[in-house]
Amino acid sequence: MKRLLVAFTAFLFFSCSTNSSSQPPNEEKKHLFDGVKEKESEELELPKGFSFDVLFQEGDEVETEEGTKHPSKGSHDLVIYLPDEGSSDEGELFVSHESADLNKELGNGGGASIFKVQKKKKDWKVKGDIKNINFQNVGFTMRNCGGKTTPYGTILMAEETYPNKPEELIGNIVASKKQLNDTLHQNFGWMVEVDPKTRKPIRKLTGMGRYSHEDAICLPDNRSVILTNDESPAVLFKFVAEKENDFSKGQLYAYREKGAHWIALPMALDSLKNAKAVAINKGATLFARLEWGTLLNNNVYLTETGHDSIDWNKAVAKGGVPASHFNKLQYAPNKYNDWYGRVLGLDLSNDSLFVQLEGGKTEDGGMFSNPDCISNFRWKGNDYLMMSEDITGLSNGRVSADAFAKNTYYNEVYIQELATGKVTRFATAPRGSETTGLFFTPDYNTLFLSIQHPTESNKAPFSKTSVIAIKGF
Repeated sequence: MKRLLVAFTAFLFFSCSTNSSSQPPNEEKKHLFDGVKEKESEELELPKGFSFDVLFQEGDEVETEEGTKHPSKGSHDLVIYLPDEGSSDEGELFVSHESADLNKELGNGGGASIFKVQKKKKDWKVKGDIKNINFQNVGFTMRNCGGKTTPYGTILMAEETYPNKPEELIGNIVASKKQLNDTLHQNFGWMVEVDPKTRKPIRKLTGMGRYSHEDAICLPDNRSVILTNDESPAVLFKFVAEKENDFSKGQLYAYREKGAHWIALPMALDSLKNAKAVAINKGATLFARLEWGTLLNNNVYLTETGHDSIDWNKAVAKGGVPASHFNKLQYAPNKYNDWYGRVLGLDLSNDSLFVQLEGGKTEDGGMFSNPDCISNFRWKGNDYLMMSEDITGLSNGRVSADAFAKNTYYNEVYIQELATGKVTRFATAPRGSETTGLFFTPDYNTLFLSIQHPTESNKAPFSKTSVIAIKGF
């Protein structure tokens, strides 16, 4: 999830049913909600009937393992609700920090926090102290991004970036210039496994490869994980563990659209450190910034953010093959303008790829573009995808004419009903922010999400990164 370089979001779903004068008194209204209008605002714009509670903001006090308290890290990203015995009213929230800062008290680089939450009557509140998770024991992390819970209760968390050269390391992550070497800088860019019960990192999962990780989607066999790569070009990966419920050892594959779909990659550490390059050399399919994913009805739905002015000639020369949906976007050999991105589907029955939703204008005159986070929910027997934007530019209608003139931006949240394909705008995020970490309670009555990196001059509470609980379902 990369911020725009200008002066510079989320999810959701349905609304209460109401009576209509054109319906019998007891017949429920059949639509989810009236979509919000496109609007640049310092606030979070939600449909009528929805509200939110602020739970955790950048700079709130967190407690270390040693019992000392310090201001929290920022850039809250992944949000996972861990229910107490299946409860939708009480549990813990795990929040990652997509940071790369120096912090001797909380740990250098990226981070995570965990805390108890409880709903009383209609309001959500934090119970007790917010606990810090320090990643020192695995050599620290950088830009902790998306992830999922494993079938056996741990959390897979992505490091979204890695330094290509030792000098790109942040400050004192290395203790001295002597340690500034390839071995250390290659400690970043992996999937990290965390135990939320002990509040400790377990290991970096080197078998899943080193590249700019964005998300992980665990499959029902309890062995396989789909892994996304936020780069352009990007590669789609799959890891298959040797044993169920143990992701410490296994085989890494790269996706190929044509022919046999999964290419086995060498599992030597030197190869895993350069997994994307190795995959491209073996003919992997190329994508434009693969983001988050969600599993629904034997399909994995993946967001592809897109990228302006793509030039994949070098990757093609090395063996990579652009995904077929880029054919219509090509303006020169292996060059593309992918302004809006899309939602892709991977059919697990045959591993075929399809476009679920192409970015661009929506029926209500909106502009769905550059999707990032994605999740799903079920309402009145129907399945829905929920998607948040993280726009990569202001041009080509991605923001209103007024916002474009002011060189400012906002992101929006959309839902799509799978049965009909209908797309509706659910929310507009506060100016300068994206929404991320979207996670529902088991009963789908509450949505937890992060309002990440809003414009600092916005009105409170959205002048800094905040995790909130959205109600009104």
